[in-house]
Amino acid sequence: MKIEKPIFIVGAGRSGTTIFYNLLSTHPEVCWFSNYTDRFLYCKTLPLLHRVLDLPYFGKVAKKNIMRKSGLKFNIRPTEASRIYHEYCRFKHNVKTTEKDFHPEIEDKFKETIRRHLILTGKKRFLSKQTANNQRIRLINEMFKDAYFIHMIRDGRAVSNSLLNVKWWNDFDIWWLGKKAPEWVIEGREAIELVKQLDKRLQELLEQNRKRNLKYGTKV
Repeated sequence: MKIEKPIFIVGAGRSGTTIFYNLLSTHPEVCWFSNYTDRFLYCKTLPLLHRVLDLPYFGKVAKKNIMRKSGLKFNIRPTEASRIYHEYCRFKHNVKTTEKDFHPEIEDKFKETIRRHLILTGKKRFLSKQTANNQRIRLINEMFKDAYFIHMIRDGRAVSNSLLNVKWWNDFDIWWLGKKAPEWVIEGREAIELVKQLDKRLQELLEQNRKRNLKYGTKV
């Protein structure tokens, strides 16, 4: 089965990528990596579970819960799929990668996983949102020449404020800085300045990819 025009949502963290991912995941023609297929990544037939979204009543309830922060505990929902990307496919997550880092084994595993989800869910298009994809757009574009990248942009001030108010910020490992946020503050610098730098760096990285004439769009 040919994988046609896969869709990848990219953008700075806290810029609305997750809520947009959840919203777009309810489209009847797309499939995605779920909390179940990522957790039990070696259970090859598990994408069949996604078909519950197509059921008359239960599907409607399941889709509503995808959009709620506090939905049913066991509800199926789209995820960033860190285990699929990093543990199974072996994508690097702490460095920038380009077409020069292309490896056929990574491509084969990634495409096999996507293809299996498409077949077992009966969908036409694949959708993914993985924050680390911000630094591997060129690599993914090398694998999928017809890929679509949807770049979410939010006011940098709102992004900074949001980052400062999430529970995981103090434990966030900033790979390009080589340290965590609290270490920056201990050195006598303002946390808000670090957040601004993080947002600026991500925007610059995405702009560099844009200038390479990659396809950006929102058509499903």
